Amino acid sequence: MTHPRQYGSCCTLTIYSSCRLIVRKNGAEIYNRTALDNTLIYSGVIDMPAGHGHMTLEFSVSAWLVNDWYPTASISDLLVVVMKKATAGISIS
Repeated sequence: MTHPRQYGSCCTLTIYSSCRLIVRKNGAEIYNRTALDNTLIYSGVIDMPAGHGHMTLEFSVSAWLVNDWYPTASISDLLVVVMKKATAGISIS
């Protein structure tokens, strides 16, 4: 994201903040992208065969800014859709 900042009555400095999304499946990184002035979307299908134990998905979002300014980049929506084919239970925590 671009953020023009005014210094006094004469000068303007353009600074940039970034937002990163990292997705991990059972601890292994499966997605890692940084958005500067754009929107990023992660979409994936993960098959969970019956009887193969637990699966953990971790979504990590971070933002930072150059030149010691507080970042204003953020994630606006996080949608996770889980579907099951059998009667086995699914828990989300």
